[in-house]
Amino acid sequence: MSRHRKQAQGDNWISTTLNKPIGGQLGKKRSKAFVMTFAIVGLAFIWWLFTSELGFKAGSGATVFLVLALLAVTWQHKVLHSGKRKWKAFDREE
Repeated sequence: MSRHRKQAQGDNWISTTLNKPIGGQLGKKRSKAFVMTFAIVGLAFIWWLFTSELGFKAGSGATVFLVLALLAVTWQHKVLHSGKRKWKAFDREE
């Protein structure tokens, strides 16, 4: 039995997750400029929310902690799902 599912064509994560192509506006890949603008606006909103509720120092610290946690989870996902890791404790070759 194959370990990998057959994926739909394209590099859109939605179509890959659903394993079928998606057409229309939803199927288009977002530009890096759009993603970065959305991330900066979202981060500014989260920073404003945290600082208004917790104060400047604690809110800024909570925002930095949130960003570092998000980066750690993203990095961990990339490392675990790439085939380049040295240890394969969770792979079962049966």
